[in-house]
Amino acid sequence: MDAEMAEFQLSDASLRRLSAAVTVVVCATVAGIAYWYERDYRRWSEQHHLFAVPRARIARTRANYQDRRAFVTELAQVIRLSGS
Repeated sequence: MDAEMAEFQLSDASLRRLSAAVTVVVCATVAGIAYWYERDYRRWSEQHHLFAVPRARIARTRANYQDRRAFVTELAQVIRLSGS
């Protein structure tokens, strides 16, 4: 009888470990799918938003302004150094 009890305890413990491993894998899979879906949905919604085109235009304008400002600042420094 003790051998049978040990066998049941062993199979019960391994079944619990297997169940815990499966639970962890399933939870990680569900979390990963939710993360990727949310990321793709956010990207899609930004591209199809009513104000997507004006926002992109504003972002380009800001980038161009910052580039031009950096160029003018460098140019002013060069002119100031060459004038000295």
